[in-house]
Amino acid sequence: MIAGTTLAIVGLTFGGAQFPWVSAQVLAPLIIGLALIGAFLLYEAKVPVEPTIPWEVVSNRTSLGG
Repeated sequence: MIAGTTLAIVGLTFGGAQFPWVSAQVLAPLIIGLALIGAFLLYEAKVPVEPTIPWEVVSNRTSLGG
């Protein structure tokens, strides 16, 4: 989760400021970061008996947006 969030933020920070939005330096960390966040959520939904993030928190749209 930390690596995915960091990569997504790096991609968003670089976009438009240091590199064009369509460059590999922006798209690669952004895509990889979002994929890692998705993989974490999928793992948390299927594997552990006691998840790190309870689904009651994630199911609320406002909490998920935050």
